[in-house]
Amino acid sequence: MRNDIEKKLSLLNLPSIDELGYNNYQLLEGGGWTTNELPLGCQQCRRGSKGVLFIGPACGVNCYYCTIDRKEVHVSKINERTITSLDDIISELIAIDAEGVSLTGGDPIIYFEDTLKAIKHVKNNFSEKFHIHLYTSGTFFKNNQLAKLADAGLDEIRFHPPDASWFSTIKEAKDFSWSVGAEIPAIPGNESFAIELASFLQKIEGDFLNLNELEFTNSNANALLDRGFISHEDNEAVIGSSDAALKILADGAKVAPDVILHFCTSVTKDRIQLRERYKRRAKNVASPYETPTEEGLLSFGQIDIDQSDLSTEEWVDYLMDNFDIPQEMIGFDRKSKQIFLPDYMLVAIASDLDEEMRESISMSLVEKYPIDEQIITRVDPLPDKELEKIFLGEEE
Repeated sequence: MRNDIEKKLSLLNLPSIDELGYNNYQLLEGGGWTTNELPLGCQQCRRGSKGVLFIGPACGVNCYYCTIDRKEVHVSKINERTITSLDDIISELIAIDAEGVSLTGGDPIIYFEDTLKAIKHVKNNFSEKFHIHLYTSGTFFKNNQLAKLADAGLDEIRFHPPDASWFSTIKEAKDFSWSVGAEIPAIPGNESFAIELASFLQKIEGDFLNLNELEFTNSNANALLDRGFISHEDNEAVIGSSDAALKILADGAKVAPDVILHFCTSVTKDRIQLRERYKRRAKNVASPYETPTEEGLLSFGQIDIDQSDLSTEEWVDYLMDNFDIPQEMIGFDRKSKQIFLPDYMLVAIASDLDEEMRESISMSLVEKYPIDEQIITRVDPLPDKELEKIFLGEEE
């Protein structure tokens, strides 16, 4: 990974990593980098221990690259779960063994009372060390709202100023004892703004500047294409965004030596943060018949019995009596007429079941996301001799 970045620096006529002079330069899994220890909120994100609380979509800034669909109905969510009460936030954070939560939108300040209630409720249900950070453009603060957020227990505030005229709000935030930084996309051709922001953070003793890899989404695709941006073939990241980040790194080192500069790639968000959070959730929400996978999914065996003369209860008895499967390892859904077993158990008995019940059942090995919404990612029909070799340890 270091060699790849060194090659990019050379192609861009930028100093090498060593010449940049960082004492604690870290290359991160997923292709990102940081010039010092990551902000705590980012550390937790990478561990998958940070819940994401989406307060609402409203934001009056209208950045062309925004990834949020402003036309969506106002629905608050914690991770992928729709919120009906403040306690939904707590139960979801418990489900992922959370160490913290981020408040995002839109701009949470537009929903200030809801935001304040959420911060207080989380702090009341977890320890004072439970870390909360908030994203905001900084354009909607009024009266003494910064002070109210600090009093409620907010630990870290991240600004996304639309232009330099809003830097003053970041300076006001330094009056309180929380971590203060900024987070913006690394936009090719707009490196000067990021350098100006880094310089300002240095002057006010700000803590960090996060650069996110610019990427295509359904909501911003037309605006990005209109400006001449294109994506990589293998992901939705904008070509040139990582190069822009490296340029900001090089010049930012000169004007903001005490500010943490951190580049977060689209791969990090999609394949590391999300995967790690799913792994934590899968471990906690798995039914006795579900097995968490290394990718953070849930794997299980499924028998479709809609053509069978046996009821679901009779199927449970049949599996217990004929295959010695413990009752607590068997699940079922009467409405869909499905029986669920641990993946390895169904693979082991699939051939025998196929011989006895071939005309009345179908069997499969299923993987799904460990979230409330039933999203299936993979279905492998059974019996399958190759799967038998894998699960029963008979590989050559």
